[in-house]
Amino acid sequence: MAAKKTQADTENPTMKEVWDTLSAINVNEHTESKMNLTYLSWAWAWKILKDNYPNATYAFTSHRDNEYEQGNIDYMRYPDDSGSVFCTIYIGKHVKESMWLPVMDNRNNAIKDPNARQISDAKMRCLVKCISMLGLGLYIYAGEDLPDENSNASSSSNASSSDSSTASEKAKPKGDPKQEKKAGESSEEVDEEDKVTLVLTEFVKDTETTEDLFKFFRDNREVIDTIEVRNPEEHAKIMKAFASKKKELAAG
Repeated sequence: MAAKKTQADTENPTMKEVWDTLSAINVNEHTESKMNLTYLSWAWAWKILKDNYPNATYAFTSHRDNEYEQGNIDYMRYPDDSGSVFCTIYIGKHVKESMWLPVMDNRNNAIKDPNARQISDAKMRCLVKCISMLGLGLYIYAGEDLPDENSNASSSSNASSSDSSTASEKAKPKGDPKQEKKAGESSEEVDEEDKVTLVLTEFVKDTETTEDLFKFFRDNREVIDTIEVRNPEEHAKIMKAFASKKKELAAG
């Protein structure tokens, strides 16, 4: 049975103690989906953080902007008039975590000249993302780039470190990785990419949970991005395998 936390544990925890506590919490019942992305309720996330660490506080960064009479605004303005908000969470003497987030519309596109409501929404989403960096619900963000079926988005992952390193070696470009394959390229290089595709797609089939699939995707990102440049057809096969498995796991 786990030992009950003392007041000292919650007032001045180490980063590891915070991570171990928050990363063990299942947040699935407190999420909602919009535009194929998953969001965690900011009110619930903040409650859980305060339940475990009552002296936790947060602050948003103000930014200098000479266009405004007061001099400071709640977001950093970029040259194209879009912007990002920045949040920092403090717990006791030892824990400080920061995160940023663009001010976005409901399709996750950056907004130019955002209004007060859009900035406010971005700040609360940024707060949740900052809390996730301490461990609570971080796995939600792990699959942000994992493709859906019929999607052309690029991504990657790895099921076992030994097999992934083998795949990485096979996928290494022989020259400039940005140079497209020419008609006279050797069939041996093409065969190697076929083998990498086979290895990756077979491991995708063996993943048993969405979290495993996300990890496999992230671990092999560099390999898959290389294949996208060298052989778009093989890349499409890999991405289709990930998308199909993601749909299968989501269906239960």
